[in-house]
Amino acid sequence: QGNFSINSQLMADYFRSKNSFAGTSSSGTSHVFTHNLNTADVIVQVYDASTLETVYANVDRTSVNQVTVTTAETANIRCLVQKIG
Repeated sequence: QGNFSINSQLMADYFRSKNSFAGTSSSGTSHVFTHNLNTADVIVQVYDASTLETVYANVDRTSVNQVTVTTAETANIRCLVQKIG
């Protein structure tokens, strides 16, 4: 039909936005993240936003679009959510 070009970086950014989420919270010990990935099939990783060390926390999938991360003490955390499947 015709030639067209696709910017590979824009395409990668688009697919990443549909399959992953990253957010930061310093809201005490309970941190709510709205990832809008429309599935409970997600892997969640948490790390300290200052020291970059892994934070071990409880993760509850409160809906197909949201997770609640509970830490043992007040923390400034970075939350990474990856859609599976």
